[in-house]
Amino acid sequence: MSVDLGEYDIAIIGLGVAGSNLAALLQSHLKVIAIDKKDAQGHCNDEYFHKPCGGLLSEGGQKAFAKQGLNLPHTILVKEQIFAINTIDWHYPYASYIQKAYINMERHRFDLWLKSLIPPHIHTFHKAYFKRIEQTSSGDYGIYFTQSVDSQNTSYHCRARFVVGADGAKSHIRRWLYPQLKTPSLVCIQEWFKESNPPMLSCIFDKELTPSYSWSMSKDEYFIFGGAYPHQQCQRAFTLQKQRLQSLGFVFGQPLKREACLVLQPTRWRDFVRGKNGVFLIGEAAGFVNASTLEGISGAMNSSRILSEILNTLQVNATSANPTSLHRTYAKRTRLLVCKTLFRAYVRYPFMFVPFLRRFILRFGILRVRCGLKNKHII
Repeated sequence: MSVDLGEYDIAIIGLGVAGSNLAALLQSHLKVIAIDKKDAQGHCNDEYFHKPCGGLLSEGGQKAFAKQGLNLPHTILVKEQIFAINTIDWHYPYASYIQKAYINMERHRFDLWLKSLIPPHIHTFHKAYFKRIEQTSSGDYGIYFTQSVDSQNTSYHCRARFVVGADGAKSHIRRWLYPQLKTPSLVCIQEWFKESNPPMLSCIFDKELTPSYSWSMSKDEYFIFGGAYPHQQCQRAFTLQKQRLQSLGFVFGQPLKREACLVLQPTRWRDFVRGKNGVFLIGEAAGFVNASTLEGISGAMNSSRILSEILNTLQVNATSANPTSLHRTYAKRTRLLVCKTLFRAYVRYPFMFVPFLRRFILRFGILRVRCGLKNKHII
């Protein structure tokens, strides 16, 4: 037995950064439903979803918040707040601390703060698991999901004129719209430890284990280590990398928490899919994540802001809206965002992600604040 929730103008699938920001920006004349598999406190019982985001807000992310006039509350900030990345290339004797302008935040509290900005006119379902989407004969969409409350599961369905997929790298909506699309991806794995190292942010390159990179950081007396690895034997690569870093002086100890998820690596224009036929994609579901740095907050904020400005032009009930025109406008207004995402992956960070350039810069101390290794040991 499924409960019929009736008709909506817009259905949002997923309330991560992109979905929460979109929901917060949609105006009250629109009837909107949003479903999210996390509970109201931001926890998720899905064993395949524990996002290993270190919680560093990049300059691009900061600019995206500034465009909306948003400032981060001090309650989500953590220690340490001055950054120089110890850039390490495995098997290479030179390393450098390189200055970067990040904001260090507690990602869980950051997500809850974003969700707190969603106004009450958005009909929100937490602990709601998306089941399927189907287009009806009238052209709108049927959305089916199950909500779990106090160990009781209730099935719901509704109809929506427009659907927004904001459900990340493993987006159900993306796969439904583009079943043949194969975008490269990696598995991110991250573990938390009690801090036993001097506070440090590091970026480690090891081409034998990952085509991307791994990272470590300090956060409120915790030490976090994670990396992005090919799907096959990702756990083995993660374990071996920890062993290698121990030989450089990293101290791990007993892991207190473990997180893992999929991350996309869009490297071609066709990897950026923004939807069709009244179904839109935003954030990582649309491909807006940097293939090199794996940073996705800026793309989530910018794509959701752009889509909100387009959807807010809809009239009540949205029955007369032309989906083709809306998609054309969304594609046009996000074209520069696609270009910037690709540009940053290939051009902005070549000294980090092109091996011979990286080693040249590390060898001669270009951009160096101070040395990162001495006698093959971190300093």
